[in-house]
Amino acid sequence: TMAVAFGSVFVGALGCMFGSEGLFTFNQYLSSATATNFIKEGWIVRMIIFIVCFALFTLFNVLHMKKALKDKKAEAIEDPFAVEEVKDKGALWPLIVVLSLIALFTIIGFINWYDNFGIEVFNNFHTWLTELSVNDNPIISYILGASAVALGSSGFSLFTLIAVLLVFSLVLVIMGRFSFDETISGITEGTKKMGKVILPLVLVYSVFAIFYLSPMMNTIASGLMKVDGRPDINIDYRGSAIAYFNIDTNDDGKADKNLVNTGSSCKINCDTNNDGMPDKYLDFDGNGKVDENDETILETFDGESVINLDANGDGTPDINVDTDISYPGTVLTGLISSIFHADFNYTAYSLAQFFISGFAANLSFIFIVMITMFGFATLFVPTSALLVIALAYTNVEYRSWLKYIWKFLLCTCVFLLITYLIVL
Repeated sequence: TMAVAFGSVFVGALGCMFGSEGLFTFNQYLSSATATNFIKEGWIVRMIIFIVCFALFTLFNVLHMKKALKDKKAEAIEDPFAVEEVKDKGALWPLIVVLSLIALFTIIGFINWYDNFGIEVFNNFHTWLTELSVNDNPIISYILGASAVALGSSGFSLFTLIAVLLVFSLVLVIMGRFSFDETISGITEGTKKMGKVILPLVLVYSVFAIFYLSPMMNTIASGLMKVDGRPDINIDYRGSAIAYFNIDTNDDGKADKNLVNTGSSCKINCDTNNDGMPDKYLDFDGNGKVDENDETILETFDGESVINLDANGDGTPDINVDTDISYPGTVLTGLISSIFHADFNYTAYSLAQFFISGFAANLSFIFIVMITMFGFATLFVPTSALLVIALAYTNVEYRSWLKYIWKFLLCTCVFLLITYLIVL
């Protein structure tokens, strides 16, 4: 029951392609510095991960059910989702309508249709709706408030969804013609049922808060991911926010003035694109084109090697790019951060700048590892918010769940490690 009811959420988090607040936030942080949409860039890889993991999860569930059906000694258990039988079938239609609308609203809301697919209909609808006015007064805008955002936009979050759920709950009460006493009674019973879920969730987020408010994750990440603790290229030797990118070819920790790039010494006009011809001008200001401003900047360098490299091809100079990234260290960083960050949003808050400043050439790989490791950890770590909710709600013991899921975890782990190697 738990696997079927919550399994879709677990596997969905593992192979998340377009729609989750954490995925969007992580992409937003990385994109702010690189102008790359990592959600769109790596969606095929994540789709393959989702399909394979979903197929594996379904296979193990079916095999378990077949085994359970052959067990003649198996005892029937109480259905934790059982509800009272509804005699008046007509009373079901409001529930069906409302739940369908909530599902549709959630799917549309959490997928960034414009950035990922170029679909503008939801942004246009939001603009039209908020600009509706009576006697030059935008009534709808007043009702929704200044913080109202378009479906699928950056501002759409869980808080938006919670507000919508409250509205739909009121609609359901009205459509179902529930009395005030019935409504209060339903809220009371629901609160009692969810009380046992809230306590473990509070404990999980207490661990998360302690870990997030300390610098531990950055310390762990910097220790695990760097190969030698020093960038291979793009050393900002002048200590400015604008890197002048001198390559340290002899690993002495100091920028080279005369770069040896193609077998012969050069000062300014090095062959940065390996086409066999020295570059006449370089894009020093990082505006995506070589112009007179670059020539002016070039004159101020007085013969120093000030190569402005663009390792990830986004048209902006890179700062402190480490082309050597630790594969096992990155995977461990993804797993450890997922164990202690119950909310994936805060992984972005904690580590995104570290990734940008240290590993700009490997951000696509890091993005895939971090999001899939979070989904993988969701399945088994006791600090997983989704897992403790599922265990508490279905009365399943943690040890029993691990016994049930370990084979799937092992297969998934092997598949992910192989996939990471291919991507890297």
